[in-house]
Amino acid sequence: MSLKYNAAAVQTNFPNPTSRSEMKKNTARILQLIEMAVEGYKPFLPLKFIVFPEFAHAAPVFPTLQELRSKLGVPISNQHTERVLEKAREYNLHIQMGTMLEIDDKYPGALFNTTCLVGPSGIL
Repeated sequence: MSLKYNAAAVQTNFPNPTSRSEMKKNTARILQLIEMAVEGYKPFLPLKFIVFPEFAHAAPVFPTLQELRSKLGVPISNQHTERVLEKAREYNLHIQMGTMLEIDDKYPGALFNTTCLVGPSGIL
């Protein structure tokens, strides 16, 4: 059996945001890293799967649930998932985009450590 595609695990070392607006910097860097991985694998086999680490977008750096929800919690989908989805479509690959601190109106007061697997067809 021969390989038909490559997968890449990308490690990150971003400053942790302390507000939702600061998450944009991490997402922009994630998009750059996706492009770099795709270009780097071109001489070999097509890259079809990229994995990012837990808390690639934001880590739980506040001591209380209320602070986490108000400063870093985001619904899924959001501007970050949409931007990664654009890259997945552009390069026809799947991206496990690292976790986000998710808020969901169905569960008021809760906060979830959620990861999204994104492919050309959307969030899977």
